[in-house]
Amino acid sequence: MKEQGVTVIVSPRLPVDSNPDAFPLEDGLYGARFGYPNLMPNQLHTELALASASNLTIRVLDETLEPETIQALLQDLKGAEWLYVVLLDGRMLLASIALAKSPFATTHTMLSLGEPVIAAGHLRFDQNCQVVAYNHMSGHYRPEKRQTDEVVQAVLTLSGVLMTG
Repeated sequence: MKEQGVTVIVSPRLPVDSNPDAFPLEDGLYGARFGYPNLMPNQLHTELALASASNLTIRVLDETLEPETIQALLQDLKGAEWLYVVLLDGRMLLASIALAKSPFATTHTMLSLGEPVIAAGHLRFDQNCQVVAYNHMSGHYRPEKRQTDEVVQAVLTLSGVLMTG
């Protein structure tokens, strides 16, 4: 599915229902109306142990970074798909989908340390460091699509990250 020239990744394996425990936000960043708590807190300890054992590298993207720092970050991200979360404070955290030296996949709670988020899903970058696709698919957070679209586009735009189209 295309939205504003960027493909939105659709994954039929994950639930598309919004998080039933979403809570309203007053003055949420990037127009966020809700915060989304982790729906699987009983798995957090195990997931964080896996992330630690595999030396999970988390990258931070936000509008306060210098342009040179963002360009260096984008060189690391280009040509791959990444998990992302946007925390209540507006920072976007990104990590590779596959854990190094592990048969397990990275989860969104590994990025957020189980904290609530305003958006979560997957981002795909092309070889030119542009975002070519994203979604709101996170089984741990199940954020609402409309809010996720608005938050992701705001973070990327304010950070100077280009989207195709």
